[in-house]
Amino acid sequence: MAVNSGKCGNARIAFIGIASAAFRDTGVEGALAGASLDEESVGPAVAGAADGKELLEDSFAGEDYRRQLARVYARRAVLAAVANT
Repeated sequence: MAVNSGKCGNARIAFIGIASAAFRDTGVEGALAGASLDEESVGPAVAGAADGKELLEDSFAGEDYRRQLARVYARRAVLAAVANT
């Protein structure tokens, strides 16, 4: 993640373990581009995490649960990256 004056210059978001293969989430990356990186702005930017992807379903977790995990983990990762810049 590149941060310029408190805004996202660019970001790369990828997931592993929720679908049959690892994937980058270019939708979230695009939503973050140019966005303010405060707690209020990050939530809406990552709200579409894993949208349009076929996620795994098994006896441990369903597709909806894994999609929600993607949103939570994307938010946490972005905020942690911002805190470390």
